[in-house]
Amino acid sequence: MRNARLNAAFAGAITFAAFSAFAIVLGYGGQLMLEGRLTAGDLTSFLLYTFSVAVSVGQLGGLYAGYRELQGASVRVFELLDTEPLVADPARAAPPATPFEVTRGELVLRDVRYRYAGAERDALEGVSLDVRGGSVVALVGPSGSGKSTLFALLLRFYAQDAGTVTLDGRALDTIGHLELRRAIGVVPQEIFLFSGTIADNLRLGARARSVHEISEDELRDAARAAGALEFIERLPSGFATEVGERGVRLSAGQRQRLAIARAFLADPRILLLDEATSALDPDSEATVQAALERLFKGRTTLVIAHRLATARRADVIHVLEHGRIAASGTHVELYAASELYRRYWTLQSLALEPTGT
Repeated sequence: MRNARLNAAFAGAITFAAFSAFAIVLGYGGQLMLEGRLTAGDLTSFLLYTFSVAVSVGQLGGLYAGYRELQGASVRVFELLDTEPLVADPARAAPPATPFEVTRGELVLRDVRYRYAGAERDALEGVSLDVRGGSVVALVGPSGSGKSTLFALLLRFYAQDAGTVTLDGRALDTIGHLELRRAIGVVPQEIFLFSGTIADNLRLGARARSVHEISEDELRDAARAAGALEFIERLPSGFATEVGERGVRLSAGQRQRLAIARAFLADPRILLLDEATSALDPDSEATVQAALERLFKGRTTLVIAHRLATARRADVIHVLEHGRIAASGTHVELYAASELYRRYWTLQSLALEPTGT
């Protein structure tokens, strides 16, 4: 509001001064012309000069407004740049953390607790679980049970309030953020694509290398593994097709397959999958599920599964409720022992009795 008032006052003063000068030149010049001391051509020339100067001076108002807007925007930008991260990067500590390479992809959580600022209760209340390297673990439960919070802690977006998290035997808070996030691939439920070509968006997946080092053959192999090559080749420009802001020119299924192709290019040791098929039609879901099965091979995978048909493929299923692990086991074991899991299975009308598969 202060900028708006200053801009209005400055622009009004400049405009008033410019037209006042024009009126003075016209009045005084007209008097001189009537007295024969100035010709009509000379008066016209002076009026044109005055008009030219008035327009130039009038533009100062716009320049001043732009300066004020730039000043305000710069303050916000520098505030953002000066913001300290919630979780400090061990690689930038003094002394910095020693380099670490993820090999097995084994995750161990012991009595992990976390509460969001201003929340009345913990989002995670003493969660403990073991994830073997190369295994597929599913997390199921109602909204607000702590599934996404668990993913955020593994990615070090937040730091746990209590408990320990280790990766291949090393505490997560002693691993550099760049090393950690290069070892973890994420396929979210809502895919974000940048405005650019399909190739540009896929190359973002290869975080361990320069985007210029990714060959066309590697792009095609990743797209083929993700089940995306067929629809890409049908597009008019193929991999050079512009996807639009946030990928608006592609369907939900196509965006999901591109996200999976990015994960193939990144080749992470650990994969975090936030139910990527919940908003897809049956045909697209079948294609994406087949691509995910290929992506799971040889990787430690944690899946947030809203559809229990996805969870039953996991080696171990953990049922979260109110920030705690209420039950763990295979599909058949949970169907028999967990009332919450059994109720979810029945509500989704997947089966009335466990099949044993």
